[in-house]
Amino acid sequence: MSRLRWLIPSLLTFTACAPDSATGPLGTAASLAPSQAVGTPLTFDDRMLAVERDAPGFAGAYIEAGLLVIRLTPSADAPAVVERLLSERIGPPSRSFSSSHTTKHADYTFRELADWRRRLQRTLDRRLVKWIDVDEFENRIVIAGDSQQLTALEQAAAGAAIPKAAWRVIAAPDIVAGTAAQSVTLQDYVRPLRGGLKIHVPNTAICTHGPMAHYYDQLAFLINSHCTTSLFNHDGSFVYQPFYSPGEWIGLEVSDPPAPYYGCPTGLSPCRYSDAAVIQYRSTASVNFYEVATTSAPYSIQITGSAWPLYYTSGFPGAPVTKTGMVSGTSSGVVTRSCVDLSYSGTYWLLCQTEATGTTTGGDSGAPVFDPTAAEYTLAWGLNWSAGFFDSGTGQYKYTFSENANMTIDHGPGLSLCIPCY
Repeated sequence: MSRLRWLIPSLLTFTACAPDSATGPLGTAASLAPSQAVGTPLTFDDRMLAVERDAPGFAGAYIEAGLLVIRLTPSADAPAVVERLLSERIGPPSRSFSSSHTTKHADYTFRELADWRRRLQRTLDRRLVKWIDVDEFENRIVIAGDSQQLTALEQAAAGAAIPKAAWRVIAAPDIVAGTAAQSVTLQDYVRPLRGGLKIHVPNTAICTHGPMAHYYDQLAFLINSHCTTSLFNHDGSFVYQPFYSPGEWIGLEVSDPPAPYYGCPTGLSPCRYSDAAVIQYRSTASVNFYEVATTSAPYSIQITGSAWPLYYTSGFPGAPVTKTGMVSGTSSGVVTRSCVDLSYSGTYWLLCQTEATGTTTGGDSGAPVFDPTAAEYTLAWGLNWSAGFFDSGTGQYKYTFSENANMTIDHGPGLSLCIPCY
């Protein structure tokens, strides 16, 4: 830990902790209980709603060619919106958008779109919906469904009493949970433990060791819930690295609740904010805490370096991200959608997920996702859970992950995902 001690004072300023005026993780301020107004973890969209609350007329923001584009309705006080948005300190502390931003017209405020999204979610048959998103690039709500059911989806959406120009329906590929690797990979027995390594839950899955954490003062790490014995259920799964060997387990599942600690938005139950289970390290485990192994290229599994995601962040669409999965190695891309609400297995709403470009495959479930721009000591984004998919509309390979704030919403205040937060 000595190599990290000098960084902690400078990082304390930038932790993604909820301000006292935070409105909470339910997507719109109007849906919050008073008890959730202080200290509740915030999703990316919650932070955007807080900006619009304090600076009316704000409609979202994204990064394009390195420039922060801020969407404003005609009634907005542009300087006030810009000042309030930049005060959120979203993204790496080393990057300032104070001199590299521009504004662009928008038809609808972020709050209007967020409220209409919730109305659509309560109106639509979730079996027709693959995901639904407030799209910052388009200043519209985008509803994704199967190509064979678009007409039914459009008819259902039209009944929600929302301006037609404010939403559109598109065909999109399925986003499904990653599968277990079907055979032993080249990943080795590695000690000390770190993120990105192969792990094994006997009779269930071979997946990737996720980002590290503290859970009620105990050393822990995250894996996908779908890699445990029972989805969204505390089943006490034992985890091994790299594969099962009698008596050689490295951790035990201690949290995987059926519902978020802070609850679901009204009308959206059952829900979760992350596909994440908390695994407490065995007391004898050798651990390089907060380290993530890195490789030299996608689909190389030879460890050539490390990253140290010390504290967590979220970011605008267009922000760069990197992940390390035990099958596809380290690969980089950019965020393409933030805070997407997904219909998960047609049963759960998996709320406020982040979509990014990059390569993932079976066995990469649980891959740590982090910022590639902050050198060795970097920012933690979250936990990959999806199999890679090809988006024919954009011609890009993509994956979906849960941000760290989402995992705190699910597992409660006992979960700490960064050294300065601990």
